[in-house]
Amino acid sequence: MKFKNLLLVSLFAAESRHTLGTRLWANGNELLYNFQIGYQLGKFGAADIRACGGSMDVGYRFANLNGAPTIKLRSDFISGDDGIYRPDGSLSLGSSDSDSRYIGTAYVSTVSWQISKFLGYNAGLQYFKTGDFINDVIPQHMDGFFISSLLAFKF
Repeated sequence: MKFKNLLLVSLFAAESRHTLGTRLWANGNELLYNFQIGYQLGKFGAADIRACGGSMDVGYRFANLNGAPTIKLRSDFISGDDGIYRPDGSLSLGSSDSDSRYIGTAYVSTVSWQISKFLGYNAGLQYFKTGDFINDVIPQHMDGFFISSLLAFKF
């Protein structure tokens, strides 16, 4: 059954959701890594919930340099059934007529440097490669490229 322009936020049903996953990580003096994978299953009313996700975060800390600058590379993979949601859980983009579940893959690179006890700097690059779901529901979509820079003063 397909619904065109259905706003899922307006639906109410009993929900049962379970997430199974595992994580392997190390936060050593120089080598840093964090690998995670998870599978989510359950029910929303009569509908099945099925989703999976994973992430890989690998970095290196230059422990012998002043401020121990760190570089990291990250890649994330997520799938799901009900569209794309905002951090607060509200629906941002409904599933429309798409049968696809692959939203996309984000490749993230960050650099951090603790300049002094009170001053830190973080910079990041992210490339988001759209998947079949985005290709289906957004006409003339584009992959995304993002840059961030943050100077933080703590007192």
